[in-house]
Amino acid sequence: MYPLKYTVSLRIWHPSLDPTKISDQLALKPTRSWKAGEKRQTPAGDRLGGVNKSSYWSCELKKRSGNLELAHFLQRTVKMLKRHRTFLKKIRASGGRIELFTGCFIRTNSGEELNWKLLQELGRLKVDVALDMYSREIGDSHR
Repeated sequence: MYPLKYTVSLRIWHPSLDPTKISDQLALKPTRSWKAGEKRQTPAGDRLGGVNKSSYWSCELKKRSGNLELAHFLQRTVKMLKRHRTFLKKIRASGGRIELFTGCFIRTNSGEELNWKLLQELGRLKVDVALDMYSREIGDSHR
């Protein structure tokens, strides 16, 4: 099998939590965020109709893989998230959702094993994993 190329982002949704509190607690700068009740806008800052119904915070943790397998990267991410276990549990307990969004870019058969220990640790943290599979890298449509 061929190596799996991937990106991973930590994404958090919450009914009312200020995204700056998430940044402060996790010591991470968001790639994109908005606060519940604020006017909606595009990433470029153009106004959209209405207001945000909930808060959202997203941080790109890994833009493209090098030689690090996805499972190993997720294990390192879990280790980092464990330091914030109490905060993450408060997010879940107050109606929030936490996810590791993973985009996988494949050209031919490829795969990855996420063992039960990793999945158990993610479960204890109440962190979901979203897997999006792409048949080729974005911007690579000429092949």
